[in-house]
Amino acid sequence: MKNTFLLMLLVLPITLVIGSPSVEYLTPTLIDFGEVSEGELLHGEIRFVNSGDEEVVVDNVRPSCGCTVTHLETKSFAPGDTAKIPFTLNTSRFKGTIRKTIRVYFKDKNLTAEIFTIQAKIITELDLSPSYIHFKDVKANPDTVITQFAKFANNSDVPIKIKIKEYNNDLIRIKPEKFEVPAGETYLVRVELMPKQAKRANTTVIFDTDFEKKPSCILYVYHFIKE
Repeated sequence: MKNTFLLMLLVLPITLVIGSPSVEYLTPTLIDFGEVSEGELLHGEIRFVNSGDEEVVVDNVRPSCGCTVTHLETKSFAPGDTAKIPFTLNTSRFKGTIRKTIRVYFKDKNLTAEIFTIQAKIITELDLSPSYIHFKDVKANPDTVITQFAKFANNSDVPIKIKIKEYNNDLIRIKPEKFEVPAGETYLVRVELMPKQAKRANTTVIFDTDFEKKPSCILYVYHFIKE
């Protein structure tokens, strides 16, 4: 009886190891696209092999933001199968170095979720900065105009024509309403607040451009006018 019990202890761990699920990733956890133009769609895929002897089931694939879309047609993978999880990252309205993540979760809790980081350096040929302008704690005064500036930088090799498409706030004024930024140069736009009355508002200013790679730019203007 004692020998039988010892034999069971020896056999049991071996049985558990043989039956445990296992995956081998073919994609590095850091996916670096290098330098890309703003607005470019980055396509890739996460791949892994079911290296165990049991079926592997993907429970969920979760991107870190709405700019990244994943698509998984099949969730179950037999031993030896290679899984492919395509993804697309939209770089519109990003600038500088960005990092977005995708987490892959499995039904079997013995398989640890894996995190993949997508990295890219966004080259912006038409840049608007800042993208947010704040007029804070302003006192109402109909005889006052408060001014801040937004800068358009044309990093392309062609001149770019820009004009205001729309904004809805009679206390905000943008000057000029249309202009041209030569290639390689910058242009300052005046953002004026006329604090005629106490009011708090967030205003979206949309600029149209004739630059195909970036047909529009958005400036957000916030003001808090007190009595």
